[in-house]
Amino acid sequence: MGGGASVNAEAFLVINNDNVRIVSMGNDNSPVSKLVDLMPGIIDKVNGFIVKRKDKKAAQNEAAETSGEYYDND
Repeated sequence: MGGGASVNAEAFLVINNDNVRIVSMGNDNSPVSKLVDLMPGIIDKVNGFIVKRKDKKAAQNEAAETSGEYYDND
């Protein structure tokens, strides 16, 4: 008697610069699978929005300091 095992690739992890994606090898079209595929892009967009907002607030505060005013835009 002998034992055997097989390994099948289910997905690949693709890393390109700062972008990471999971590429599925199967035909899994479930909503959860699609959400997992979209999550890195959503996180990048949210982080970009937060950085832009912080930069804008910093620029407003810097301009206000030079003019003697102060803005608190929380």
